[in-house]
Amino acid sequence: MAQPDVPKQKLRRVIGVKELINKKRDKLEFTGIWKDCMGCPQSNAVIFVWGKSGNGKTSFITQFIKYLAANHFDKILLNSLEEGDSDSLALAFSRADMLEVDGKVYTVDNEPLDQMFIRLKKKKQAQAVVIDSWQYTRKDYAFYQMMKETFKKKMFIINSHASGNNPRGAPAESIRYDAMIKIHVIGFVAKIVSRFGGSIPYIISEEKAKEYWGKKYKQVIKGTYWPGQK
Repeated sequence: MAQPDVPKQKLRRVIGVKELINKKRDKLEFTGIWKDCMGCPQSNAVIFVWGKSGNGKTSFITQFIKYLAANHFDKILLNSLEEGDSDSLALAFSRADMLEVDGKVYTVDNEPLDQMFIRLKKKKQAQAVVIDSWQYTRKDYAFYQMMKETFKKKMFIINSHASGNNPRGAPAESIRYDAMIKIHVIGFVAKIVSRFGGSIPYIISEEKAKEYWGKKYKQVIKGTYWPGQK
């Protein structure tokens, strides 16, 4: 039988069980509620956040990157494709007291991802990058894979619109499956599924969450109820 015509390419090095287990990985030592929610993730984790407008996604991301900037990263870039430098983003930053991490968090107004690539390839660039939101990039899943492969050492936090209880569009759905940490935001509560441990829902705003969920609030924060959960 004729052998298949396979293009010549360099084979990947195989790794034994002991080497795999003992391999040193750059992990972030999260503490407090952040550790309870998502464990101690790798510094290059892909974190995918999705939810409907007005449910607290921007507030969650703002609170999260403030924690990262205060404890783990010297430079975080927020590519605000959807909100730009709008009053709503400025208000979210103000509410989170982002001035406490001034000099560590930077925003860029609606920068196409092709241009963002050029920026990130320069020296002394951000260690973590927020893309808000994926639908505004007009890019497919293949582009996401290329981005992740090109910048292997960077953390990517990707915000997405929702359709029902799922991310909107096939590329966003695929990114959710690939992400190491998946965060669904509804009614100012973030339900988090992480490959690094942690299982406690994160309360973005207790006042607004109680108002939204009503009698189901206690079940939601205990993790015993979530829309669409089987």
